[in-house]
Amino acid sequence: MLKPLSTALKITFLSFSLPLLFAGNAWAKTCTEKEIETYISDKNRPAIIDCGAGAVPDLLKALKKGGTTSEVAAEALEYIDTDGVTVVPTLIEAFKHGTLDARRSISWALVVQAKKDEEKKVIVHLFIEALQGQDLENRIIAANGLMYLVTYLGAEAKEAIPVLVDNLEHKYSLVRGNAASALGALGLDAEAAVPALIRRLKDENATVRTFAASALGSIGKKAKTSIPGLVELLKDRDATVRANAAYALGYIFNNNVINVEYKPAFPALMTALKDQDDTVRAGSAYSLEYFAQDNKVVVPALIAALKDKSVKVRNQAATSLRNISRQLQEEAKNLQEAEKAITVVKQIQTAFGNSPEFEDTRLGVDKTLATLGDRKQSFLLQSSAKWVSAGKEIWLAHAVFWLALILVYPKSPQIQAIFFWNPWVRKIMGLGYVGFALTWIPFLRRSLFAPFRESLLADAGLKNFKPAAYFENSDIKNPNSGEIQPIQAAVPGFKGQVVLEGASGLGKTMFLRHLCQQSQRVVVYLPATKCADGVIEAIQKKLHGEEIKDPKFLQNLIYSGAIAICIDGLNEVSADTRAKIVEFTENYFKGDIILATQPMEWTPPSTAKRYVMQPLGRSHIQAFLLSRKPLIPDYAPVREEVYEQSCSRYLEQVLNDRQALEELEANQRILSNPMDLTVIAAMLAAGKQPDLFRLQEQQYTVMTEEYQEKHLRQEFPLDSFSEAVYQMRLKDETQLPEEQFLEELLGMERHKMVVSRQSKDSEGKPAKEWHFRHDKIAEFFILQTFLEHPERQEQHLGDPRFRGVYFMLANFLKFEDAIALREMLIQYAADTKDHTVSDMFVQLVRSRKAALIQTAA
Repeated sequence: MLKPLSTALKITFLSFSLPLLFAGNAWAKTCTEKEIETYISDKNRPAIIDCGAGAVPDLLKALKKGGTTSEVAAEALEYIDTDGVTVVPTLIEAFKHGTLDARRSISWALVVQAKKDEEKKVIVHLFIEALQGQDLENRIIAANGLMYLVTYLGAEAKEAIPVLVDNLEHKYSLVRGNAASALGALGLDAEAAVPALIRRLKDENATVRTFAASALGSIGKKAKTSIPGLVELLKDRDATVRANAAYALGYIFNNNVINVEYKPAFPALMTALKDQDDTVRAGSAYSLEYFAQDNKVVVPALIAALKDKSVKVRNQAATSLRNISRQLQEEAKNLQEAEKAITVVKQIQTAFGNSPEFEDTRLGVDKTLATLGDRKQSFLLQSSAKWVSAGKEIWLAHAVFWLALILVYPKSPQIQAIFFWNPWVRKIMGLGYVGFALTWIPFLRRSLFAPFRESLLADAGLKNFKPAAYFENSDIKNPNSGEIQPIQAAVPGFKGQVVLEGASGLGKTMFLRHLCQQSQRVVVYLPATKCADGVIEAIQKKLHGEEIKDPKFLQNLIYSGAIAICIDGLNEVSADTRAKIVEFTENYFKGDIILATQPMEWTPPSTAKRYVMQPLGRSHIQAFLLSRKPLIPDYAPVREEVYEQSCSRYLEQVLNDRQALEELEANQRILSNPMDLTVIAAMLAAGKQPDLFRLQEQQYTVMTEEYQEKHLRQEFPLDSFSEAVYQMRLKDETQLPEEQFLEELLGMERHKMVVSRQSKDSEGKPAKEWHFRHDKIAEFFILQTFLEHPERQEQHLGDPRFRGVYFMLANFLKFEDAIALREMLIQYAADTKDHTVSDMFVQLVRSRKAALIQTAA
């Protein structure tokens, strides 16, 4: 069984070999062919190396023979400059067919001799193939080889990251450890491996835990999620594991601002500073330098470590103290901070004393102390300066003061909370005119919201919005005048109040996201589900910080037109929430507000213009399908001209005038929906025949096939997932539960059924939210619960949140059950005068009946 070489040994060995290699053939002697053959036969490696490039032809022959001679030849090639002779192909063949010992030597030779990028790529793929094989020794050799490639030849080995991550789960600890070591050599490029490496921190094998900790340290600041696991390792029973964990924490802290998420590491490192193992103590001393803000605790502890019995601990403690003094110098931005820094640095200087052991570090501290003294004098001079002619310039000074605050405002949460969003400070210190200026001067209004722009638009998901995906040739209708016009002409931007009504999938949300992306104004995008407590409250939550709360000021800004508002999905919320949104819109009748909803029985704001989205015309259907061509992924089997031909053939088939009129109208009704057309485009690109009446089911089937392949034929948890979606709809929630269905969400994301968005949790930490890409996808899963629990079909007759589910039931229920539900909906419409669901349901059932008759004929 092979044993993994340590990183230090590998690097040391290559460090000595590379100078010999790159020295060229200046040291080489001339050898005859017979002499070289004798050296190879005798395994006289030094003699072979002395022959230089002249030995290469015979070494290549020896490689082809295999056995011990190939091992000797490979070891010699690690040190010989081939003088332009290509040896990599022969080495690759020898690696594939050589013995275990030979492959180990050949892998080293491949790393050393690979000069060209294409050679490096070939070697990387060779090692990747070995990592994916069943041969344990090959996996270990390949992992080592990849680490060498990264260390000395560049980052071509990044392609191996997924395979290395898979090998972290291998049953043999030797494979897991070498995979972790190779990932560590990739450094920042191995960020994707962080979750898998964190799992290996709990590996049963100490060597694996060591390499995992070391790898996370090499990845650095991008591995900060591993801090809790590394802190736990500081208590590991193995000293080497503890030492690597201690150093890894410092590597992660480096170039990171130490904040609350790192605080748990502090007490653990302080404890580790007293560990029995000196390497653990040295690693702790290294990492503690990044907690300079806790200098009252850290500095005395490191000063005590200057008396440690271990030289390495004393040296590291001295270095950390010097670095802390430099950090305090850099952070001293005023007189008070400079004085505090001087006190601490003097304490460090005294601790070094006149000991020769710390002479170099003491000189650095002396220099820092002198610089701090100069800085203190500078601050004293600045503080002693007095205002000249303050009486005459009081108003100018006041205006300059507030202008300066405005310049600092975007980068300072304290300025935002204390001066601008605090009504008392703004009124009293603003002398009455500041609040007025902020409300009515456009430049100042934009500046006021600039720090929150990203948060205000977070729910629009603009980072995932592709302009090419937006189809601009949609029309809208004014229901009062009957006029139909392009949506871009009727609603060119945020001006006045607009209600945009349209059936699911017609592109309301895409249009709103398009407007948000194109607008130069301050815009807030709100899902209606977030307005349960009121619109003002929903906007307030998007302004960072608990201190930034001034509803009255925010109301004035909205009234003045400082911020445009989008509220999407009014049909997805309760009547109470909808009433609050309508009331807000009518109260702020001068505000620029766009509301979007599906058709339902409600009373829109009397102050808003109402437009109805129109289905795509027959001429636009093919244009829409062709507009999806740039969005088709490279791996799709049907692309470019073949995709165009598939679209034409499909439309000719489903829009054939020879079919029954009702069937043709049903087909055209589905094809006129951009959301359904998007699914059709994806199916055509995948080489599948779209089923017009079961598109979401077809999309789900394709996704579950891949899911089962990736999860060893495990079924997709349709029942539990669907019930969770149903409960979300009842609670007016849109965020999917990641903890319960992460693997399922990842699979659905690949098939464009869900989308992930970066957000911040209640503590301000980065978090990921999952949402359905469209209501129709959510409704497909809710449909499953309606089929499983038929009583829900009657329970939600009047709930507009489930409108789309009823339309799906028209095609998914047994025909006799669909007829029964139709009668129930007609009766409900007669009683309530609400025909928004029943009329469309009747049309869908009629189309289905026509299709059944056509099939029977």
